[in-house]
Amino acid sequence: MKTLAGVLKPLSGSFETGGEAVLVPTRIPKVKGFTVEEFIRTGMLAEFGAFKRLDKRSESDIAEAIRMMDLNALSTKDISKISDGEFQKACIATALTKKANVIMLDEPTAFLDVENRIMVLQTLQRLAHETGSTVIFSTHDIHDGVIYSDTVLAL
Repeated sequence: MKTLAGVLKPLSGSFETGGEAVLVPTRIPKVKGFTVEEFIRTGMLAEFGAFKRLDKRSESDIAEAIRMMDLNALSTKDISKISDGEFQKACIATALTKKANVIMLDEPTAFLDVENRIMVLQTLQRLAHETGSTVIFSTHDIHDGVIYSDTVLAL
């Protein structure tokens, strides 16, 4: 995943995304003092700059990502005070605001209960089908991979 995202140099070959690619790794640290909404917003600052205001479209994208990941009730909570599963959903919401051609997720259902695992996978599947984005995710649960993927690569 890190090679596909451009974080690591490939040993050989190439990978073309046709646009932006975004990677949601596992084990992102929770930094005290950021609300869920602020954490998601920081992902947009790379595009606009740390001291610029986000445009209305970006604000709408943030609100939509919060809604898609069912984070409305948590949007004003400090990320250091939410569960690991709730934080995982916030990390995914951050990636959704990017509108990337390729979204890569390393174990996106880690720390999630069954209900939220299904919601996240259904949302990612719907996103891929409706927007044409490619969603690549790793999982140890072959059942999830088969049910929520159009193509499965087993290693």
